[in-house]
Amino acid sequence: LEPLEGIEVGDIGTKAGENEVDIGYLRMKNVRVPRKHMFEKKSHVEPDGTYVKHSSGNGGADDKTHYLTMMTARVALVA
Repeated sequence: LEPLEGIEVGDIGTKAGENEVDIGYLRMKNVRVPRKHMFEKKSHVEPDGTYVKHSSGNGGADDKTHYLTMMTARVALVA
Protein backbone atom coordinates (compact mmCIF):
# COMPACT_ATOMS: atom_id res chain seq x y z
CA LEU A 1 0.00 0.00 0.00
CA GLU A 2 1.52 3.31 -1.10
CA PRO A 3 0.47 6.84 -0.09
CA LEU A 4 -0.83 9.26 -2.70
CA GLU A 5 1.50 11.62 -4.57
CA GLY A 6 2.77 14.42 -2.32
CA ILE A 7 2.23 12.42 0.89
CA GLU A 8 5.07 10.89 2.89
CA VAL A 9 4.58 8.69 5.96
CA GLY A 10 7.16 7.12 8.21
CA ASP A 11 8.36 6.10 11.66
CA ILE A 12 10.59 8.48 13.64
CA GLY A 13 12.73 5.53 14.75
CA THR A 14 14.27 4.87 18.15
CA LYS A 15 13.58 7.35 20.91
CA ALA A 16 15.03 8.01 24.35
CA GLY A 17 12.71 5.93 26.53
CA GLU A 18 9.30 4.45 25.75
CA ASN A 19 10.37 2.69 22.54
CA GLU A 20 7.37 0.37 22.85
CA VAL A 21 5.22 3.32 21.71
CA ASP A 22 5.34 3.60 17.93
CA ILE A 23 5.30 7.23 16.78
CA GLY A 24 5.11 8.13 13.12
CA TYR A 25 4.88 11.21 10.98
CA LEU A 26 2.87 12.45 8.03
CA ARG A 27 4.31 15.02 5.63
CA MET A 28 2.19 16.59 2.91
CA LYS A 29 3.69 18.63 0.09
CA ASN A 30 1.42 20.51 -2.31
CA VAL A 31 -1.64 18.71 -0.92
CA ARG A 32 -4.86 20.61 -0.26
CA VAL A 33 -6.91 19.58 2.75
CA PRO A 34 -10.43 21.04 2.87
CA ARG A 35 -10.83 23.39 5.85
CA LYS A 36 -13.82 21.39 7.12
CA HIS A 37 -11.51 18.37 7.58
CA MET A 38 -8.94 20.19 9.68
CA PHE A 39 -8.90 20.18 13.51
CA GLU A 40 -12.58 19.28 13.79
CA LYS A 41 -12.37 17.30 17.04
CA LYS A 42 -10.83 19.91 19.35
CA SER A 43 -10.82 23.06 17.24
CA HIS A 44 -11.65 24.45 13.80
CA VAL A 45 -10.62 27.12 11.35
CA GLU A 46 -13.13 29.77 10.25
CA PRO A 47 -13.42 30.76 6.56
CA ASP A 48 -11.43 33.94 7.32
CA GLY A 49 -8.57 31.85 8.78
CA THR A 50 -9.42 32.40 12.46
CA TYR A 51 -8.45 29.44 14.69
CA VAL A 52 -11.17 28.51 17.23
CA LYS A 53 -10.53 26.06 20.06
CA HIS A 54 -13.57 24.08 21.24
CA SER A 55 -14.30 24.08 24.96
CA SER A 56 -14.31 20.65 26.60
CA GLY A 57 -16.69 21.92 29.27
CA ASN A 58 -14.39 20.96 32.15
CA GLY A 59 -12.57 24.26 32.68
CA GLY A 60 -9.42 23.24 30.79
CA ALA A 61 -8.73 20.16 32.94
CA ASP A 62 -7.84 18.11 29.83
CA ASP A 63 -5.22 20.67 28.76
CA LYS A 64 -3.69 20.67 32.24
CA THR A 65 -3.62 16.86 32.34
CA HIS A 66 -1.92 16.66 28.95
CA TYR A 67 0.65 19.28 29.99
CA LEU A 68 1.38 17.49 33.27
CA THR A 69 1.80 14.16 31.45
CA MET A 70 4.18 15.75 28.92
CA MET A 71 6.27 17.44 31.62
CA THR A 72 6.43 14.24 33.72
CA ALA A 73 7.77 12.32 30.72
CA ARG A 74 10.36 15.03 29.99
CA VAL A 75 11.56 15.15 33.60
CA ALA A 76 11.88 11.35 33.60
CA LEU A 77 14.08 11.54 30.49
CA VAL A 78 16.57 13.95 32.06
CA ALA A 79 16.51 12.48 35.58
